[in-house]
Amino acid sequence: MLMAFRKQECPQLKILYTFPIRGHSFLPADRVFGRVEQEICRNPTILLPDDYLAILSNHGHVHWYSNNWNSLDFKAAASKCLKKAKPFKISEDCVMEITDSAVGVKDIYSGEFFMHTILKKGYRWDTFAPEPLPHVSHVKPAKQDDTLKLLMELKPPQPVVDSMTGTMRPLVVMALLSTFATAVMRMVIN
Repeated sequence: MLMAFRKQECPQLKILYTFPIRGHSFLPADRVFGRVEQEICRNPTILLPDDYLAILSNHGHVHWYSNNWNSLDFKAAASKCLKKAKPFKISEDCVMEITDSAVGVKDIYSGEFFMHTILKKGYRWDTFAPEPLPHVSHVKPAKQDDTLKLLMELKPPQPVVDSMTGTMRPLVVMALLSTFATAVMRMVIN
């Protein structure tokens, strides 16, 4: 993905990707996740995706999936044009460098890069074009029905009932499952 981005969008860009040492990184995003989690815990009931959106918006700019951005199927596109066997393991590397035609890796933070070409013969990065992933819910229909049946026993407000139909239904079910999981965790902790 980084090689295609560099070739197609900004060929002059030098990409040097340093993997942090596991367990020793303290990123600003970690603090934001902690604050979001605290705010979610302060809300006893969250029934709509918009409720989560409001909480997340308090801590940063929110990009809503399928409204503001979509995922691309890089895995399928890469399987067509990348070599299957790679002489390195990303999980064992500390630093990666992206150049015009190769990936350089180091398994220590100092020293020289070991350069590898990963593109199959006959393919070029400037023609790499992954397709959009379909928008599907990974919550099984039986789980959706069971969750919504439980919700209806709680006599939800009308906006929640209205949102349980149509395209919002999978999002509402995922929000409800998250709310139920949070409630169960609170009971376990208390």
